[in-house]
Amino acid sequence: MAHTNQYTREEWNLRKHLQQDVEAWLRSVRDGNDWRDLPRENSPDFFAVGMRASVAVQAAIRRSIGAHYFASLEAYRDCRTAFPVLVYSFSPVFGGRPRTEYAYDIHHPKTPRSATHAIESVLAVALASIEKRLKDAGEIELAKCYAPHHAHHAILCVRMTNPKGLLAMLRGDEVIVSATIQLLAMAAALRDEAVHRDPSLNAAAAAYVGALHRRLRSFYLGVDLTAIAPELFAETISYARAAIAPSRAPSPATTPSGPIDLAA
Repeated sequence: MAHTNQYTREEWNLRKHLQQDVEAWLRSVRDGNDWRDLPRENSPDFFAVGMRASVAVQAAIRRSIGAHYFASLEAYRDCRTAFPVLVYSFSPVFGGRPRTEYAYDIHHPKTPRSATHAIESVLAVALASIEKRLKDAGEIELAKCYAPHHAHHAILCVRMTNPKGLLAMLRGDEVIVSATIQLLAMAAALRDEAVHRDPSLNAAAAAYVGALHRRLRSFYLGVDLTAIAPELFAETISYARAAIAPSRAPSPATTPSGPIDLAA
């Protein structure tokens, strides 16, 4: 379903509350001591912090897209649009390429292959769950399209025949990760710059929240993921903190830790 440029009152309230939370965090970085070790963007240490946050954000989006897209059985009827979501959900997150690459380069010809590497076994498990869901709903013929042995076929379709859907979602990663990196860079800059700090703080929060909501509002074929924006912000802060104080939090998974039941 296509979105218009009009936001509902609920959507505006969600944006408002998130922006208030982001502003509060930026203020804590600027005025407190907890984030004194957050490196500046021009520091050699910044990439490690940004990359930890990037990986966490990419993983959070992958955890969410399947449940939203496949909320209705109707979403399974067109394999051309369903397979990219399934493949993206289990695709390995981009692990970084120092010092400036935090997400997949969607213009690189090898990206579809890199983003679908070594996922066949876990995708087959997910397909088995989907096949059962469809059979239980009486969709016997449709269920055949999602039999586990079709995992390799699904990957090839997405990788070679119709990569546009996968690349569109990887582009979403790229936009959201870029906003994440800019937020961390601005936080460190605000901490160290005494002039015009309040206007800069408000502008940084607005830019970050706006980028998240614009991209999440129609992440793939009208799927609205704006509800996970607070989670993405929380993941950003949690794993950025872990990067500057490694004992405080675990590393986010860079590949699926186990089969995600997209049919639940």
